Amino acid sequence: MNTTIKQNTLTLRVSDELKGNLDRFARLAGRSLSSVAVTAVEEYLAWRIPQLKDLKQAIKEADQKKFASQKEVNLIFSKYDC
Repeated sequence: MNTTIKQNTLTLRVSDELKGNLDRFARLAGRSLSSVAVTAVEEYLAWRIPQLKDLKQAIKEADQKKFASQKEVNLIFSKYDC
């Protein structure tokens, strides 16, 4: 059984400041720049994808005149630490 994970290359254009921060963090953490960037993107998407899915569902429900109770609103805000 082959357990090799296919990896791809992604090229990004970033500001000098962001590149410097990535380099600095990688040095401090003793990790490669690639590893730091991958982890940052993974963590960002793990948070943003569910948030956007919830937002799209909320818009759909609002368009159907289905509105949340105050309890439901508070639950969503607490989910995203608002």
